[in-house]
Amino acid sequence: MPVPGYDLDDLDESLRERLAQRALEEMLDDEELARLEAGEGLTDVLEPEEISRLLETEAR
Repeated sequence: MPVPGYDLDDLDESLRERLAQRALEEMLDDEELARLEAGEGLTDVLEPEEISRLLETEAR
């Protein structure tokens, strides 16, 4: 259903970003979140096992 005054593509992108942020907040502790906010990448913050697990989950 269209939402007056909103571009559906922009709204969809915003919702995806919020879901991704929420997932990160649930997965990472406060220190890891602070490192991300300071500019480090996920590959710097996550352990190799966590990265492998995420990639395996995505491939399914």
